[in-house]
Amino acid sequence: MRKTALILLLAWLGFAKPACAEPAPMVWRVCVGDQVILPYLSNEPANPGLAERLMVEAGRQAGLSVLLLRYPFKRCLAMSDLGEIDAMTLAPVAQNLQRFEFPLKDGVVDASRRLARLNLTLVRRGETQLDWDGQRFIGDDNRPVQPLVGSRSTLGVAKEALRAQGYVVDDLALTTKQAMAKLKGRRVDVVVGLQEEVELGLRDPNLDGLVVLQQPFMAAEFYAAVRKNLSPEQQLRVQAWWSAIGRLRDTPAYRPH
Repeated sequence: MRKTALILLLAWLGFAKPACAEPAPMVWRVCVGDQVILPYLSNEPANPGLAERLMVEAGRQAGLSVLLLRYPFKRCLAMSDLGEIDAMTLAPVAQNLQRFEFPLKDGVVDASRRLARLNLTLVRRGETQLDWDGQRFIGDDNRPVQPLVGSRSTLGVAKEALRAQGYVVDDLALTTKQAMAKLKGRRVDVVVGLQEEVELGLRDPNLDGLVVLQQPFMAAEFYAAVRKNLSPEQQLRVQAWWSAIGRLRDTPAYRPH
C-alpha cells in the first residue's frame, strides 16, 4: 500500500512518467524567407499564410513543433550550412537538390507531397509587342527574339529554366517589385515573377503602364525541403511531416479561396 502511494506521488510530481507517454514534439526550425507571396507566405507572424499554417499543423501531426523563421533567403541558406535551421521552402532546382532533401517517390521528387504549385508570369511595358508563345519569346513579327529578362535574385526555378533556353537573366533585384521597377525604367525588356508577387507589385501606381502577358511562363512546385544527414528518428518524423502536408494541402482550410 505504501509502495503504491509512493509511486503515485512520484508520478504526480513529475518524477515518473506513464509507460505509454508519447515522445515529446521535436522542435523543427523552418526558414520561410521574408518575401510576401499571398496567400501562401505572409511575412507576418501574427497572420501566417496558408503554406505556413500547413507546415505547422502537419508538423503537429508528425511530432514536430514547427518554428517559422523569417529571414532573407541568402541568410537562410547560410543558417542551413551552419546547422541553425532544419528546413526551407524551396523549388527542386539543381542547386537545391544538391544541398537539401526533398520528398521522393521512385527516385524522383514526389509532387503529391508539395507545399504548393504556383504560376510564374511575365510582364512587359505596354508599348512593346514582346510576347511569349509558351516556348519562346517573339516580337511583333512573330520571330524569335532575345530579350534581357529581369528576375529577383532568389527565383532560381525561373532563372534555371530561362538560362537553359539560352536567355540572359538580370537577377540583381532583391524583389520582383524591384525587377518591375527596372522594367519600367527600361533597364530590362521583360520580367518573370510568381503571379502573386506580380499582382501585388502592380498595385503600385508607380508601375502603371506594365502589362502581364496572357501566356504564363511556367508552373513551379515548392516543397518543405530539409537539411541532409538527419538522424533516423528525424527521418521518420520528416517522412510523416511530408505525408501530412500532402494529405492536408487540398483540404478547405489550406486551399486558396
